[in-house]
Amino acid sequence: MVNAALAHVKKAGNDQAFKDFTADKANWTKKDLYVFAMDMKGVVLAHGANEKLVGKNLIELKDQNGKGFAREFIEVGSTKGEGWVDYDWAHPVTKKVEGKTSYVKRIPGFDGFVVVGAYR
Repeated sequence: MVNAALAHVKKAGNDQAFKDFTADKANWTKKDLYVFAMDMKGVVLAHGANEKLVGKNLIELKDQNGKGFAREFIEVGSTKGEGWVDYDWAHPVTKKVEGKTSYVKRIPGFDGFVVVGAYR
């Protein structure tokens, strides 16, 4: 799903792709999987599960255990280019806090990245 999102960014451009990731649920949300995008400062550019987060800076966001996973997304995106980040988060369907792992991949030629996470 991350690779499909990056292909869409390349085809449609950043602005249109970010709008699509947020609004086009049929193509970019699959059960509890969704695409979101952030810039390297922690600002949400797109969010398939919660459009109210778009434009918000989440750099200080932590899970219930105090893990600063948004900062870790940025670190992975900026240093490795791609990789996994594990944390705990409320499941959008069950509303229960569960273990989650998200794959972060930098958008080529852009100071940001796309993420797709799955509950374990």
